[in-house]
Amino acid sequence: MKIIIAGAGEVGSHLAKMLSNEANDITVIDERQERLDALAANTDVVTVEGNPSAIETLHEAGVADADLFIAVNPSESQDVNIVSAMLAKKMGSKKATARINNEEYLSYENKYLFTEMGIDLMFYPEKIAAGELVDLLKRTASSDSMDFARGKLQVGVFKLEEDSPLIGMNMIEFSQVAAEDGQKFRVVAIARGDDTIIPKVDTKFKYHDLVFIISLREGMDMLMKYIGKRNIEVNSVMILGGSPIGEMVAKQMAKELDSVKLIEMNKAKCLDLSEKLPSNVIVVNGDGRNSDMLLEESIKEYDAFVAVTNNSETNILACVAAKSLGIARVIAEVENIEYIRLAESMGVDAVINKKLITAGRIFKFTLSNKVRFIKYMSGTNAEVLEYIVAPDTAITKKPLKDMNFPSNDTEEKKPQSTETSAEYEENDFEVPQDGPDKDNYLNFKDPDEKTTEAVTEKATEAVTTTAINYDNAPEPDYKKATYIDVPFMSQENFPTGCELVSTSMLLSYYGFDQ
Repeated sequence: MKIIIAGAGEVGSHLAKMLSNEANDITVIDERQERLDALAANTDVVTVEGNPSAIETLHEAGVADADLFIAVNPSESQDVNIVSAMLAKKMGSKKATARINNEEYLSYENKYLFTEMGIDLMFYPEKIAAGELVDLLKRTASSDSMDFARGKLQVGVFKLEEDSPLIGMNMIEFSQVAAEDGQKFRVVAIARGDDTIIPKVDTKFKYHDLVFIISLREGMDMLMKYIGKRNIEVNSVMILGGSPIGEMVAKQMAKELDSVKLIEMNKAKCLDLSEKLPSNVIVVNGDGRNSDMLLEESIKEYDAFVAVTNNSETNILACVAAKSLGIARVIAEVENIEYIRLAESMGVDAVINKKLITAGRIFKFTLSNKVRFIKYMSGTNAEVLEYIVAPDTAITKKPLKDMNFPSNDTEEKKPQSTETSAEYEENDFEVPQDGPDKDNYLNFKDPDEKTTEAVTEKATEAVTTTAINYDNAPEPDYKKATYIDVPFMSQENFPTGCELVSTSMLLSYYGFDQ
């Protein structure tokens, strides 16, 4: 795909890196050349300096031939994003999406207006992050979780503490113990340090592992006893930071809890929040990094602590302080990706990253319309993907156990993919009318289609989803140049260079076993 990204800030830069790894043709527009230079130094993109809402700049970027235009300038540049997306669509881009900072635009009536103006998708990163955070407050046993098949299946991410019964146990031992209770689940991945492992029967669990487990919804509670986790009932929450995320979390939790307290350093912002927020939200002016201040505000009486200031260091330190004071559940917003593992190692129960969440949502927009859901997991190089299997593809012709998925010979190698599948009835693919996941679903009603969940590394996902049987391989046209969508292979695991990798990709496309 030819994709143009307007904005080389944190979200735009991260998105450009993700999409460039998928063999897309990426062009990035920004008014600051130093941002473009920093991005181009380690990412295969074309850069264009200029105002993304200027017609001349859009022409230079080649918007007329673009498959997708993404306007992700910082939130204060909302108007620039909207104008540039509208212009891009009118000038020839097949699809256009824009970052916004106004929740009002996301109402059904207003989204229709923007659709009429040519904008296919609008996204509000702070609102997306707030929704993720509220969900983490409700599912306290896991570091992260997500629903699939409209709630029938769940993927939970569990951090193994030193008292976990799993430590030292291998996969087959774990499966045998659980099978005695009739539990059906699958450990699909383990994040360990900088590696994401697809486990084998002899893979042993270790202290501080992040374990990805897919299970029937009703089996998740039973699963807790094997992992050594328990859900904490959250009846009260203290929020540090009057940012848009903090404000939205406070509003949502005020509907469900009796006790919500928000701490903000800026006095003027405190006054503004006290007028906006429900009456059962207590707004306090103070420095939440100070343990004495937290004690004065009776932090020990709260079940959960959330830090969502605009400073990652502040959020991490405040959560550490809250944890030391006995708070059972602490969650930090960490925008610096390099700090995510640090935060987890310091005892922060869960971490959210606004740009990773947003980039994942936009990345889904670039994929086939058969992809229903995609989420990148903070602190790992893994993604969780739900997609609709197309008729007559290779994966429908044999059981998964007989599929020639990439091998995982050693745990030290980069991870490969594993998948589980299940069939559902027609109404399982209806668009939810409300709830937090309503925007994650497309309308698929074919009763013969199947849903497949996968936890995979981004570099190998293309291999598993684009595999073609030799018998069904298209006849190449030797009379003219032809563009073909070959599966991506990383050069990292090959003994020689680009020629071998290119040949292997082409052979894989035509169905030859590598």
